[in-house]
Amino acid sequence: MHGTKRLKIASTELPADIDWKKCCLCQEITREKLIEPSLNNDLSQRSKSYETVTRNVQQFVDMGELSPIIPFHQLSEGEGMLKNLINKKAKWHKSCALFVAPSKLERVKKKIAAKPSDTSHNDDTPDSRFSYNALSPPTCEYF
Repeated sequence: MHGTKRLKIASTELPADIDWKKCCLCQEITREKLIEPSLNNDLSQRSKSYETVTRNVQQFVDMGELSPIIPFHQLSEGEGMLKNLINKKAKWHKSCALFVAPSKLERVKKKIAAKPSDTSHNDDTPDSRFSYNALSPPTCEYF
């Protein structure tokens, strides 16, 4: 699996401060090249990259669906996330940016919209998936 990034779950503690030389989204050093929007000569593209990441991260936070590896609170301290990303010339791994990509955001929105909002769910209704209850084993239709 050369070139793939593995998610580490060894520590759930976020760093006290962001190391802006590392990926701002995971704070990990990997073989994956960092994307550096601040190096883009096109100012509008540079701004758009930072704005997109900021907007998507904020939407994930608002929905309560932000990946636990992203240090949102540290990124948004002080002047706010967008200004921090621009002023600190933030970098990120492409694979980390995919955690907050617009396509992933849309999937999460659809998943949330598809969840039943009714809290009076009846546990006796059959699920579309097979479930086994140890107290009442499944019966065979043929006998």
